[in-house]
Amino acid sequence: MIIRICAFTKTGWEQVATIENKFTEHIFERRPSDITLQDWVGEAFSMKAPLIFIGAVGIAVRSIASFVTDKLTDSPVIVIDENAKYVIPILSSHVGGAASLARELALRLGAEAVITTSTDVHSLFSVDSFAVENGLEIINRDGIRKVSTKLLDEGSVKISVAPGIQILNDELPKELRLVDYISDSNEGAEEEPLADIIISYEESDVSRAGILLRPREYILGIGCKKGTSENRIRSTVKDVLRSGNLSMREIAAIASIDLKSKEYGLVLYAQKEKKPLITYSADLLALVEGEFSESSFVQSVTGVSNVCERAAVCYAGQGAEVIIPKHAVDGVTVAVVRRNVLLRF
Repeated sequence: MIIRICAFTKTGWEQVATIENKFTEHIFERRPSDITLQDWVGEAFSMKAPLIFIGAVGIAVRSIASFVTDKLTDSPVIVIDENAKYVIPILSSHVGGAASLARELALRLGAEAVITTSTDVHSLFSVDSFAVENGLEIINRDGIRKVSTKLLDEGSVKISVAPGIQILNDELPKELRLVDYISDSNEGAEEEPLADIIISYEESDVSRAGILLRPREYILGIGCKKGTSENRIRSTVKDVLRSGNLSMREIAAIASIDLKSKEYGLVLYAQKEKKPLITYSADLLALVEGEFSESSFVQSVTGVSNVCERAAVCYAGQGAEVIIPKHAVDGVTVAVVRRNVLLRF
């Protein structure tokens, strides 16, 4: 990911250098001297980029105040003290991933992550984190509060999963009680709420749930030439999705080859769309079974004859189906694969 990071003292900048050296998998951007802190923060929010402040919480709060609008789309923001003793996520902890990033920062820095969200404090199931980790769309955002409140008050909630959606592991968190899914077309199905959490493709189920989570069925596979712009990738993806009558809200993740893990235009595109970018080695992609569009040129550059289709299938896993084969325009290749939804708790 692209992470914007800043400090205000010599000691703070030394911590910045330490973080950059310990997290070489990410792209770090320091604030240039010719741009104000406010403008730089505003750019970060438009990029959906995580922000790390080395310094006082008050400075961070004042810097981000005018840009905070929506817990589901705001940039994750983390504050670290100059001695790197504490790592504190202050915005977008779950959906934005600030809490998980804070824990990883704390682990590698030998610091303490200070997590203040209620479900984390009480070590309870977090429905919004679960949704992000499983590629599920939150249909009714007010349901996050409803489910979290019930968990805190009663200690457990009911969850129901529609047919065709599989639970990968047998054991659910102790706070969840699995109940049978009953279609809303059945007589009497709407007499009372079905469950606190419903995972279903049917948006009409929202009336029967505390929160409705809708699986995103598709994976985007993307390959591109070095230096390809975010706008070029965006334009190509838009055309491909339109050809299949699909939209980005149906996309769970973006997959590519590890050579592109720090390709700025691709990383920025995934980040703006708030989709995880997952990359794989050429050796692993070569092992993916299936019939794919082959290219000797791509083979010579990347070590594997096809990137976009193979990467998407690799992420989608067993039962994956190529819905839109490789589409190539101006150095960008895009494919769309349907996945079998496997829920991981």
